Amino acid sequence: MSLDDDVRLRDLLSNAIVLAPMEDVTDVVFRRLCRKYGATLAMTEFVNVEGLLRGCRNARRKVELAPDDRLTGVQIYGSDPERLAQAAAVAEEARPLFIDINCGCWVPKIAGRGAGAGWLRDPTAMVAMT
Repeated sequence: MSLDDDVRLRDLLSNAIVLAPMEDVTDVVFRRLCRKYGATLAMTEFVNVEGLLRGCRNARRKVELAPDDRLTGVQIYGSDPERLAQAAAVAEEARPLFIDINCGCWVPKIAGRGAGAGWLRDPTAMVAMT
């Protein structure tokens, strides 16, 4: 991106309406519909890093972005920093606006395994992971 692109993006996002990531909801069709009604920035469903790295069809589908799906971030989750980095590299192939690591999901089967809000138990590790 050029400096002009950065300035335009900053202006666009300064008053953005953001569509949050929602499991089994924020697929490409839903993101397109939300943009039609005013969403500026959208997020994919959150994607499990292990599924993405194994090439799981459902995980790959979640990170696929349509040509008109440009202002979209991909959200991944996992408990291993190295696997998160590997999955981020895979997700990057879809050319999202950014990649977000989920550190807020409280669902016991996610947080209990150290992913999502599980990262909040050790803020030092969470910061070191990035």
